[in-house]
Amino acid sequence: MTIGDLLREYRVNQNKKQKEFAGKILSPSYYSKVEKGKHKITAEDLISLLIYNQISVKQFFCRLDENYEENQFLEEQLNCLLAQAYFQNDKNKLETIKQKINKSCLSNKAKNDQLLYADIFLALVNNTLQDNKKLQNKVKEKLFNMDEFDEAKIMLYGNSMRFYSPSNNEIISQSLIRKYRAINNIIIQKYLVSICINMLIILIENNDLKDTKLYIKVLEENIDNPDFLFYRSVYLFLINFIEYKNLGEEKYLSKCKKVIEAFENFEMNAYADELANFLKEHK
Repeated sequence: MTIGDLLREYRVNQNKKQKEFAGKILSPSYYSKVEKGKHKITAEDLISLLIYNQISVKQFFCRLDENYEENQFLEEQLNCLLAQAYFQNDKNKLETIKQKINKSCLSNKAKNDQLLYADIFLALVNNTLQDNKKLQNKVKEKLFNMDEFDEAKIMLYGNSMRFYSPSNNEIISQSLIRKYRAINNIIIQKYLVSICINMLIILIENNDLKDTKLYIKVLEENIDNPDFLFYRSVYLFLINFIEYKNLGEEKYLSKCKKVIEAFENFEMNAYADELANFLKEHK
C-alpha cells in the first residue's frame, strides 16, 4: 500500500473532501496528486497532516511501512551531504557518498534518485554537465515539478537554468519565489537571489525587459545582506544595464563599466571579462 492509498482510505473513512482533509498543510491540487502517487510528501508534512486529521502517526506508519520514516530521514541526510560536498568542491567526498547510497537500505527507486543527484553534483564539480545531454535531460525531468523542490533541488535548478527554455524558466523561478520568498533561511534566500540574477540575464539576452520587476524586487529585498556582496555587484551591473536599455542614457552605461573595473581591481578578471563581453554583445 502506498502513502496516497492509505491517506485516501483514512480520508474516505472520515467522509472528508480532499480540500478539507489537506487543510492549510498542502494545497488541494498538490494533495490530490499525493493521493494519486504523482507527488511526494515530506515526512514533516505527512505527520502534520495525520495530526491535523487526528490519525495515529504510529498506526499509520505501522500500516504503511515501519521503515518509511527512517528512510525519509536518510534521504534528507544524503541530500544535505551531497550539497555540502558540492559546495566544498570535494570530488572524493561525492564518490564516497555514492558508495554510501549503494550500500544503504533505501528502495531501488530512492537509490536511483540519490545516485542521479550525486552524478549531477559530480558533473557540476567537473564542469562536464554542459556537454552531457543525457544527464541534462534527466535534470530537466527531475526538477521540472516545482512542488517537489527542496534546498538541494533549488541549488541544482540554479545551476541548470540554461537547459530550460526562457518560458519554462519563468514558470519555475516564479513558482519558487512564491513558495520560498518569505522563508527566513539565508541559504534559501541566496539560492533565490542567484536565480533572480540568472533570470535578469536571460531576459536581457532575449531582449525581453517587460517582466523584470518581480526579480528586481526580490533582489532589492535581499541584496543588502553582507553575505551577498558578489551578487550585489552583479545586480548593480544588471540594474544599470537595464536602465541603459530602457532610457538610452550613457550615465547608466558608465556605471556598468565601473562595476567591471571593480572586479578588475579585486583581480576577479574572469568575472570582469564575462561582464565586459556581455556588455559588448547586448548593448
